[in-house]
Formats: sequence, C-alpha cells, structure tokens
Amino acid sequence: VGRERPMVAGRKNRAMRCVCAPAGPEWHRFFTVEPEGCSRVVSPTLHFTKAEYGARIARTRQAMEARGIDLLIVSDPSNMAWLTGYDGWSFYVHQCVLVGMAGDPVWFGRGQDANGAKRTVFMGHDDIIGYADHYVQSTERHPMDFLSQCIAERGWSRARIGVEMDNYYFS
Repeated sequence: VGRERPMVAGRKNRAMRCVCAPAGPEWHRFFTVEPEGCSRVVSPTLHFTKAEYGARIARTRQAMEARGIDLLIVSDPSNMAWLTGYDGWSFYVHQCVLVGMAGDPVWFGRGQDANGAKRTVFMGHDDIIGYADHYVQSTERHPMDFLSQCIAERGWSRARIGVEMDNYYFS
C-alpha cells in the first residue's frame, strides 16, 4: 500500500518511521497526510483507561441489543468523546462513531481531523476513517455516501442501524 522511508524531523535530524500515502483518489481511506506528506505514528493521549472505554461500550451494546440494533451511528460530539475519547472541534463537518456488536468502534470524519482522532481515541488507526475534502460542502457528493460504502465494506450492509438523532443538526 504505502512505502517506508526515513524522514528528517526537527533540527536534530532524527530519522522517524514514516509511511507515505500511495497516489490515487482514495488515499484518504488509509492515511492522513500531514504537511510533510507523511503520516506519523503517534501514541494517543487517553483521559480514561481502555478498560473504562470498554465498559462504556459494553453498556452501549447492551442497550443496542435490547432495542434490536446491530450498528449504532453516534454523531453527538459529547457521546463520541464518551465512547472513544475523541476530542476535537470538528463537529462543523460530518463525523460519527460506529459501534457494532463486536470489535472496537470506528471513528469517521474529515481526513484532516483524523490526525486528532489518532491522538485522542483508544482505537487503532485501522478504526479511524477520514474522508477527502472534496466531500465538504459539495453539491455532487456527500460524506454519508462514503460512510455507507465503509459500512458495507465492514460487513454491516444488512445490519439494523440505529442513528442518534437528538441533536441540533437534525430537523
């Protein structure tokens, strides 16, 4: 997918592991490209233990099961933070957390905000999906169209989906 190369960082010219994004329109599905053109491995800053997040997700899944929901789309920023630790001011664009009945949740949002997710959520980078900027304010495409593709690719195309709708942007 990508290629590894050393990257010079700062004045001390320390080499860092860097995975550069492949060319093509779908690069955003795998990498978030920083200004230098590389994605850096960064440990997240968690405000709670992974066990605490696990307990929260378990309680959420119990509520999902009681309501017959296989996949929950969480879009309220405070609930996204409660479930994953995500802490970002990116709620002006489409974003959400997908909670299935197994595995870690999946963070979905604008590609440039995926770096913030990598720094604040407990999940691995495989569970962080960023969409390209050509989806933002477009009259030709919508981020939720891309989200529906991601849902299908993860095997949830026939899932009973619950959507969190108690928020200001739903009418």
